[in-house]
Amino acid sequence: MVYALPTLGVNATLDLALLWLACRLVGRRPEAVRLGIAAAVGTLPTLWVLLAGSRYAFPWPGAVLWPVIMLRLVLGRVPRPVWLRALMAFYGFGLAAGGMGLAIADLVGPNAAADASHWMPAAGVAAVGLWGPRIWRRNQARWERYGLLQLVVGGRAIELGVLWDSGNRLREPVGHRPVAVIERSAARKWLPEELVRWAEGVLAGQLAPPPEAWRERVGVVRYSSVGGGGQMPVVAVDEARMWYGGRWVNLAPLAAGVSPRPLSPRGEYQALVAPDVQREGYDEGVLGA
Repeated sequence: MVYALPTLGVNATLDLALLWLACRLVGRRPEAVRLGIAAAVGTLPTLWVLLAGSRYAFPWPGAVLWPVIMLRLVLGRVPRPVWLRALMAFYGFGLAAGGMGLAIADLVGPNAAADASHWMPAAGVAAVGLWGPRIWRRNQARWERYGLLQLVVGGRAIELGVLWDSGNRLREPVGHRPVAVIERSAARKWLPEELVRWAEGVLAGQLAPPPEAWRERVGVVRYSSVGGGGQMPVVAVDEARMWYGGRWVNLAPLAAGVSPRPLSPRGEYQALVAPDVQREGYDEGVLGA
């Protein structure tokens, strides 16, 4: 047990780095507390092995599936495609780290081999792990059904899982911007308090005047859907971006509309946006911004 603490420390540091890289690859900014808890949980299999005194004490299926628990702790509820990409990235970066470690050990360790057959396979594993996630992302369909959307209003930003919904043809009445329909619970956390009160009034059927400071940026649109219809409060956003090609990309100007009902029964997304905004952004050249 003399080397237990250093071993656990290295394990936690490596898990911390892998979790951070996986989250950043899918455009998420992990919270420090969640990251620390997940890294601590990642040391439990190693602790099990140390206490048992055998490297085979922890079953290998558990070791393979352990990152699922860790990423769940870090990411919480996110769209399933985002979560799967993060998991594949974690495995890929883990392979890269392991392959690099084996290659270095074979080259400079006490039993270093001059024969390239010892270190070349390890280097190959490292290369696959390092470049695999990037290649996999590049070969995805250009416009996915699900994605990530970032909206900014009054200096407040929110990131939402989005379903690119061709049936959403809503436009706000003043600037005729496409409307990104977002869940009521998300709007409550994101919009300024005075806008939340006004939006709740509209959804309750009370057409009270909007706050003076926002009068030129808000409006009401009528909508109809399978679940019914009614009036929806909308507000023009300052900035709108989607996660594409490993970075945030500007979209055409949008308005955010507050839905009176949850959009996804399983919580896979919290916003509905017409896929046209992707094409509009592409046509206007903002993809290179």
